[in-house]
Amino acid sequence: MICFILSILLKLFDYNARDYYDQRNPVVKILLPKMNYKPEERYEVIRRAYRGLFELVTPMMFDKYVDFIDVYAGVREEEREAFYQDITEQEDTAMLAQYIKDKGFQEGRQEGKRILLERLLIRRFGLLPDWGKAQLAGATSAQLDRWSERVLEADSIQEVLAE
Repeated sequence: MICFILSILLKLFDYNARDYYDQRNPVVKILLPKMNYKPEERYEVIRRAYRGLFELVTPMMFDKYVDFIDVYAGVREEEREAFYQDITEQEDTAMLAQYIKDKGFQEGRQEGKRILLERLLIRRFGLLPDWGKAQLAGATSAQLDRWSERVLEADSIQEVLAE
C-alpha cells in the first residue's frame, strides 16, 4: 500500500503544474505545488493554487484545505505574508484578498476577546488552571461572549466557563 501511494506521489512530479492551471477540480489545485515546475514559477503555482481553491470551494472548505497548499509548497510564515500582500495587489485575486482580510480581522477580534476574558478571569479568581486555559483556547466567539457576560457575577471560574 505504501509503495502504491509513493508511486502516485512520484507521478505527480511528472506533470507540469502550468498544464493544470485551468482545471476546475479543488484536489488538483491543492496538489499543484507537488507537480513539476521551474523554481522561478513557484510563486505563480502557489498563487494559482490559492486562487483556484478559493474559487472552487466554500469558505469553510477553503479554510480547511488551504494549509495543504502551504505544506505541499513548503511555504514559510514570512513567505505566506508576502504572498498575501501580493494577492491583495492583484486584480484577479481581489475577492480572495478581501476574504483573507476579513478572516484575519475576525480572528483578531476573537483573539482579543479571549485575551480580555483571560485577564478578567485572572484578576477576579487568580491564576487560571490548565483546563481553563485549554477551554479558552478552544472557545468559539459565541462562547467567549457568553462567558464574558458571566465573569462579573460568577462565584468561580467553573461557573463562568460552564456550558
